[in-house]
Amino acid sequence: MASYDGGDTWERITNAAGEPVKAVTDDGSSIQDSFFSAVTQDDGNVYFTLTDGSVITVAKRTDFYLILRKAPDVAPFVYGETKTYEIESAGVAETILTKPDGWRVALKDDVLSVTAPAADAAGFEAEGTVAVIYFDGAERSSVAKLGVVVDKSQTGVTEGDDFTIDITEVTDKSVTATVTPKDASIYYYVSAYDAETFDEKGEAAVVAELKAMFDFYVQYGMWDYYKETLMSKGTATYTTPDATPLAAGASYYLIAFGLEENSEGTALIPNTAVMKVPFKTTTPVVVNTKYRVTVDNITWYGAGYSVVPSDDLHYFHGIVKKLAFTGGQGQPLTDAEVAAAYVKEYETRYYDELYMDDPTTIKWTDLSSCGTQRQVVPRAWIRENELANEAIRPLVAETDYCLIAFGVDGKELRTDVAKKEFRTPAFTPTEECTFDLDVTVSRQNLSIKVTPSNKNLTYICHLDKSATYYEFENDMQYAADDLFWTKYNLEAGRTLSDELLTGDIEMKAENLWASTGYVVYAYGCTADGVITTPLTSVRVLTEAGSDTPPATAAKPRLVRVR
Repeated sequence: MASYDGGDTWERITNAAGEPVKAVTDDGSSIQDSFFSAVTQDDGNVYFTLTDGSVITVAKRTDFYLILRKAPDVAPFVYGETKTYEIESAGVAETILTKPDGWRVALKDDVLSVTAPAADAAGFEAEGTVAVIYFDGAERSSVAKLGVVVDKSQTGVTEGDDFTIDITEVTDKSVTATVTPKDASIYYYVSAYDAETFDEKGEAAVVAELKAMFDFYVQYGMWDYYKETLMSKGTATYTTPDATPLAAGASYYLIAFGLEENSEGTALIPNTAVMKVPFKTTTPVVVNTKYRVTVDNITWYGAGYSVVPSDDLHYFHGIVKKLAFTGGQGQPLTDAEVAAAYVKEYETRYYDELYMDDPTTIKWTDLSSCGTQRQVVPRAWIRENELANEAIRPLVAETDYCLIAFGVDGKELRTDVAKKEFRTPAFTPTEECTFDLDVTVSRQNLSIKVTPSNKNLTYICHLDKSATYYEFENDMQYAADDLFWTKYNLEAGRTLSDELLTGDIEMKAENLWASTGYVVYAYGCTADGVITTPLTSVRVLTEAGSDTPPATAAKPRLVRVR
């Protein structure tokens, strides 16, 4: 597919017969019916080799970008208003600004300033696009866009015969106004009413409809109470109730009129004219969030990554297998479906804390992130809320992964999913060594002899419950996790060297769980924390008995026999 408008729209490339041109063959092998004979990449560029042998080089964007922070897709302005947007960029040597007629734009000190035309200006465009075209001084260029639209202000003071209404704020869901009656002694009703419906029904019908709600309380002698909660007296501030939000981008009247009881005390009658002030709710401002994601220091068991958002709103981020984008029946999943499943895992894990506790101990903002994030896998992820701490396991060697980042409002997806694909390399042993593990079971005790073939090799020997061991995909993922926690849990003053063994060793483990499977394992490791050999393991089963270990023995340690 090709885009001729900077990526806003795309269309398929067709051949002379009008048929779509494939990028790859059905089996994903040699590319016979494409423009390209090969596609390769390195850290800086992607190389497209054409069928005639020529090569197109396209630079990756990690060192060349420009984003408008906290900028929406379309920014609403009132006449003459100025808004500013912080710019973040890298590798930009020159910029060119474009704008709709009648608007003013300026870029200085990494701040883009946009000013809407005045209401009495001539020949201006009410809406359009502000664009920052940027160049690296060589061959690369790109563009950052901001939609703009101008309309009259919905706020202001309106004087009427019976009331003064000052609308102070209008949003996509509500209106806020200060209402002052000319007669401070009267009780009056204030509400926002759909303008089209009001005009269709007529003023008399609307008043009759509204006061009928209150006549019920008058008839049953409850009006003295309810007029204090449903009506206003003197200068009062009205704000649309959260329970009955207004529709976005819709026209309304803010209406006010006085009511008093009739002489018989059986119904209400208006004692002022109806004042109505037209206004229009705004359209929701959707922040055009961008995420710059990078992956580095990729090893066979881990990687580092960074996520730089263009705003301070909350988002989720993490590493998932590329297989996550394929469903159980082999069907491809959309990015949104993968993101929803990612969030669902958190909801399941912390369901009680999110919903069942009174009051709840965790909010969705405790589980999501904001601002720039730099993470390393594997790691112990300590969040601000200690109840939501979690351990991130090592990656699996020779596996395709995706770094993902996506904005959320609570748990609901708010943005597209930013992705960065990468593959972990294979584990390559740097030492030649095998381990002979001789394990003897006596009730709930183990006697272990470790005989390495390389007597000079430094290594680690531990044991764990089989149930925990088999939660991992393979031996090497478990070895990487074991080494991480070994280093993480080092006591003060001790180093990894203090945990390493050399030569033939005899060890024991006592007071384990009865009738329980355990795994004893060993792997080569340097003092710098580099795993040098594959993991060797032996599975054993403790004998039945009444002995029970202390509660702290969830992951027992081996004790060296001297």
